[in-house]
This record gives sequence, structure tokens and C-alpha cells, in this order.
Amino acid sequence: MKPGRRWTRQQHLVAFTLYRRLSFEGVPDHNPEVVSYAAAIDRSPDALALKLVEIGNSDPARVIAGKINGIEPAQAVRNMWDYIKVSPDAFAVESQDALNHYGITPMV
Repeated sequence: MKPGRRWTRQQHLVAFTLYRRLSFEGVPDHNPEVVSYAAAIDRSPDALALKLVEIGNSDPARVIAGKINGIEPAQAVRNMWDYIKVSPDAFAVESQDALNHYGITPMV
């Protein structure tokens, strides 16, 4: 893994899928799913945990509730939330394709 690489759309899809699976309140970078997903998408657990915070900061439900902190979400993250709102079925299919691409099977 090289520092400074941009996140791909597939990596964002995986991160959003994980975000939607986990309770967002304090997702640690040592969470087993964070560690597993991070390895699969060639990111560090710290990077994925930070991405989950970024996703959470632009989650419409959390924004309305005022549950955000100082991390400004990237345009790609805001665009993904818009995509979920407009095309939830397409998002689900594309997310599953991304999980399959990386060989990720969600933990039960």
C-alpha cells in the first residue's frame, strides 16, 4: 500500500457497505471487520476507520441529528450518499459486485 493514493469507486463502495453494517458510534481501527476489509482493499485499518468517520460525517441521518465532528467529507463521499438516495437498488448491486471483486464475505 502506498500513502497518498486516491480511493477508487470500488473501495468507496466497500467502505460504505461496511459503514452500513456497523454501528457507527466509535468504530475502532482494530475492529475485526475493519481489519479484514482494509486488508482486502489494500488499505490500512487506520485509513479505513478514518474513511468510515468521513462517511459518517456526511450521513444524512447523522447530519440532521447533529452527530458530526470536524472531518470534512470528500466530494466522492458526498456523491456516494447522493447515489444511494437516488438509486438504492443500483447501489446495492454495485456494492455486492465490489465485495465480490475483493473476495469479501461479510462476517455474520
